[in-house]
Amino acid sequence: PEQAQLNLNNEPELMTAIELFINTTSASEEVFNNVRQTIHHSFMRLGIEHNELSTLFQTKKKIEQITGIYSMMHDMCPNTCIAYTGPLENLNNCPKCGQSRYDTQILAATGKQVA
Repeated sequence: PEQAQLNLNNEPELMTAIELFINTTSASEEVFNNVRQTIHHSFMRLGIEHNELSTLFQTKKKIEQITGIYSMMHDMCPNTCIAYTGPLENLNNCPKCGQSRYDTQILAATGKQVA
């Protein structure tokens, strides 16, 4: 991560994208992109010159660079009982509720393990 003191005063688009990310962490990527486009269109209607906001992917990468914190993706029980990581990473069913780790319809139809 960067070691110097962080100052985003000269990067308003990046600061806005980071604030948008923080405020939509429980929302979908679609919500992030819709809000991003709304901000862009609002600026255009108001005649405000601006750089387009970063995409969700670009914003996450910048946050990783700034903080040194990286996201980790793991399958989870559909009922959110557990994450399939560590000693649970090879299980096919949740040890708490018994729910299948994988979508049983896709698994039956294609043989593919899709969480």
